[in-house]
Amino acid sequence: MEIPQRLWRFPTGNAQNLLAQRFNLRNDPGMQDWELMLRS
Repeated sequence: MEIPQRLWRFPTGNAQNLLAQRFNLRNDPGMQDWELMLRS
């Protein structure tokens, strides 16, 4: 399945910080794949 380029998303460090604060999530500087590590 191909996703149209207009729907691609590339999360930034700033976006990750804001999400972590909003939802009280862990966000350590050493986390390499933030989205994946949150699931575990």
